[in-house]
Amino acid sequence: MLLEYVFGGCTVAVGWSAYFSKLLGDLGIHIPTALSQAPLDFAHDHLVMTGAILDVPAVLLVLIVTAVLVSGIRQAAAVNTVIVVIKVAIILLFIMTCSPHIQVQNWTPFIPPNTGKVGEFGWTGIVAGAGVMFYAYLGFDALTTAAQETKTAARDVPISVIGSLLICMILYVLVSLVLTGVVNYKQLNVSAPVVFAIERVGPAVSWTKTFFELGAVAGLSSGVLVALLAQPRILYQMAQDGLLPRIFAQVHPRFRTPSLTTLVTGAVTAVMSALFPLKLVVALVSIDGKVTNADCVQAWSDDYSLMPEIDACVLGVGMYTGYEPYWTSIQAEPDKPGSTWPDQTTFDH
Repeated sequence: MLLEYVFGGCTVAVGWSAYFSKLLGDLGIHIPTALSQAPLDFAHDHLVMTGAILDVPAVLLVLIVTAVLVSGIRQAAAVNTVIVVIKVAIILLFIMTCSPHIQVQNWTPFIPPNTGKVGEFGWTGIVAGAGVMFYAYLGFDALTTAAQETKTAARDVPISVIGSLLICMILYVLVSLVLTGVVNYKQLNVSAPVVFAIERVGPAVSWTKTFFELGAVAGLSSGVLVALLAQPRILYQMAQDGLLPRIFAQVHPRFRTPSLTTLVTGAVTAVMSALFPLKLVVALVSIDGKVTNADCVQAWSDDYSLMPEIDACVLGVGMYTGYEPYWTSIQAEPDKPGSTWPDQTTFDH
């Protein structure tokens, strides 16, 4: 879990950088390649230098999100809510404007035949793609880290997590169908596929291009926020349990947030976002996520749970449904009464 959220935040930050650079380019502002790409790449089974210096937009995003999270959980929740409304509206706009331009022949064959190499199309390609995209579902288990900041967890957990899973699943499927319908799948291996698809459709939907770029920038920003929200709270709880030095269990005297762990997480994520390419961090986060969730499923199965995957899903808690932070009641001094998270009795109540 320690690596899962850091790699997840890094992955989204690097993807955000590509969309942000393209958006600025359309507005006439061009960021030099040396300052918008990673200096390292993974080719022929080893790291190589690309000639770039660092990915500046990705670093700036991580630093801004870190500052928002340090400033308070209410501020973070408010920012995230606005971003979610914007990105869902943009997704629906994309589906409605591009669906009339779907070319059914692009879906034939619906499962492209394997090229003869494992993982390239065919059923092995489906399995490989599902493994790489596993990180897309990290946000749901990330919500569980904010459980102690939720007032009515027993009600909010199933509503927020299962409801958001269903909504996201529907949107994932619809967007994928539209993308592969308007553009042949062989041409979609680009950093900004939605914008690429709009450009291919032509003037009929070109007026929406800027909106989609803004939506992508806003949407990916919330992904970084969720990842950097979760990791500090895991470190905080580990410190509370004695698994990390006690200093990590402190909260900010004014903002009542785990500021030290948030700053550490933000710094590590910023460095990784500046140095490593998208395909490498995607692979790392997917591997870590699959290992983590496999361990969780095994643990729940050993505890005689009949449906470990579903049980694990309903452990989460939404940021939007009845979200009432406890940080406002936490004192600055961690060794004094009232300075730590509510005990189990309070949480159950």
